[in-house]
Amino acid sequence: FADGEHFRHVELGRIGSWDSRYSDNTHLLLWQVDDRAEAGVEGGWGATVSWSFEYGGRWLPFVRGGWSDGGGTLVDRTVSAGVGYRINQHDDYLGFGANWGRAPDTPRDQVQLEAYYRASIVPGLSVVPSAQVILDPAENPGLASLWLLAVRLRAVW
Repeated sequence: FADGEHFRHVELGRIGSWDSRYSDNTHLLLWQVDDRAEAGVEGGWGATVSWSFEYGGRWLPFVRGGWSDGGGTLVDRTVSAGVGYRINQHDDYLGFGANWGRAPDTPRDQVQLEAYYRASIVPGLSVVPSAQVILDPAENPGLASLWLLAVRLRAVW
């Protein structure tokens, strides 16, 4: 706070109902960040938009996009889309997602593909193993692709 390096944001959103707040929602987020002199990062601003909707009690399509001007972001343009399929009443999902992103300092467009399985352990706690491939990784211009196996823990309360 003493250096005056602040991050400001405002988010507007809509949910279908309280019970479906995680699966049926639309959001617009606007942000601005000050210069960070000690880190050598210029300030900037940007926006993101997100939409998801549960269809037929099993399908969960989503679309997300973002744009930024400065601020030290790794990508300044990004669009993601995908779909999850609820396997059972325990909220286990099988899903696929795709992302396109453009890094601000490279001429390469990066494409990322992911397949995942979200397994509910107990209500509100899930483990999510995934396999991802990044094509033309923007931060690694010498590589044509990069593979990543991951496990995420998801907690909702």
